[in-house]
Amino acid sequence: RKRTTAAEGEAFFAKPNRFRWRMGLEEGEWIFDGSDLYRYRKKSKEATIHSPDGQQVRELKELVDMVLSFDKLMRNYKFMNAHEKNGEVVVTLSPKQKRDLQEVELVLDRRKNSMKSVKLSFANKNHTTFSFSNHSVKQFESGVFALPKGVKIRKIP
Repeated sequence: RKRTTAAEGEAFFAKPNRFRWRMGLEEGEWIFDGSDLYRYRKKSKEATIHSPDGQQVRELKELVDMVLSFDKLMRNYKFMNAHEKNGEVVVTLSPKQKRDLQEVELVLDRRKNSMKSVKLSFANKNHTTFSFSNHSVKQFESGVFALPKGVKIRKIP
């Protein structure tokens, strides 16, 4: 609330809806393999699995769609405006149905043909921005969206 928090890490996206986000060395990772969402903690070799019908999974799928599938995004959002500056296209969208999330701003890098950032603006005037530096489109090694072997998994109800 009226604070800025920054975290660095690596994010990997793969169509149709896989995602892995490594946050710092100690904080762990979020892994979404297309159906299950895991919060993996490397230090303790533990992961929690979240309900596939839960709010966190729905929100994560939506974020992945914002990055990977403009067509899916446009099913739930309406176009507000767009402008281009210095090789970046800034697109502003609003949800088609009333909700806490009120606006989405996407910044696309035309030179790299990839997403540079996603900014979410909420009704309570809070904002969350995901910035992707060193972003590129490439193939990933097999297993990048899977938990390592031997990880203890706890289920979140």
